[in-house]
Amino acid sequence: MAMSGIFIDTSAFFAAEVSRDQFYQRSRQTWNDLSGTAIRLYSSNAIFQETAMLLHYRTGPASAIRWIELQMQSNSITWLPINAQVQRATLPWMKKFADQEVSFVDATSFVLMRRENIRHVFSFDRHFVTAGFRLWPD
Repeated sequence: MAMSGIFIDTSAFFAAEVSRDQFYQRSRQTWNDLSGTAIRLYSSNAIFQETAMLLHYRTGPASAIRWIELQMQSNSITWLPINAQVQRATLPWMKKFADQEVSFVDATSFVLMRRENIRHVFSFDRHFVTAGFRLWPD
């Protein structure tokens, strides 16, 4: 499959860390599958913060700290920054999908994915499909 990369969403990070999550097994398998490929992985600073916050509040500070340390020690993901230009570009996405409650973080992901020409996302969030992206694996 030729692609410019895969964007990693909060739901993929969170599910892999929380065994009681409904997508835990699927997420762990997908992470294992990705580790054996040359596919470039991307995410954003907003996803990093959102994942750390969710882990902190839903599973406790220790799991959040462990996850943060793992991410900081790894070079496997390119963390794209959220600057003022990206923030401004989220508004049309949020307005377009206001009836579906697309979050600010999701909208920043859409902007970054478009900018970087990334069509696939490792996520369990159907908002990405609604916005015209493809969940991975298919």
